[in-house]
Amino acid sequence: MTRVPLTSRRSGFTLLEMAVALVLFALVMGNVYTILGGTTKTMADTNVTFEADVQAQRVLDRIALAVVSSNEGSIFETSESPTYQSSINYEEFLGIGDPDGDGESSAVMSPPMRIALTGDGACEVSWFENPDTADEKHVVWGKNIPAFALGEIPGNGADDNGNGLIDETGLAFVKEGRSVRVFLSI
Repeated sequence: MTRVPLTSRRSGFTLLEMAVALVLFALVMGNVYTILGGTTKTMADTNVTFEADVQAQRVLDRIALAVVSSNEGSIFETSESPTYQSSINYEEFLGIGDPDGDGESSAVMSPPMRIALTGDGACEVSWFENPDTADEKHVVWGKNIPAFALGEIPGNGADDNGNGLIDETGLAFVKEGRSVRVFLSI
């Protein structure tokens, strides 16, 4: 009986096969990273825009509720277009009662209130009750409001953004007859 030598087969990959596999893996992962990176940036931009829209809507809703519940005669220091004010002072109508206790019914008004653009640079929309007094209450309604409206070049005396107001700030109030228009930039 003769013996036939057995040849052993090696299992595994050659160095060339491993290099090709690594290059293909790197290309696939690079494409996946590019797609996911672009999607993440788009989602972040969408979230920032959504949050700004929500903040603007909340601030405008608060302003509208405050001004709607005010007595027209109590709104003061509001200019006619093309000028504006960056604050509005008002009193809210609370109902009919006997505020003096003298037996005569009359309109009951709230303490003086103010909505104003406060701060420098990145400003805030603030609400005040009893402004400029020792009993003043202050609540911030919106943050990161630009000092000037979008598209407006400060101090040039022109209506740069085409909305009918000259050099308006990030929050502007304009009285038009019995209405008050509110301009807000975020």
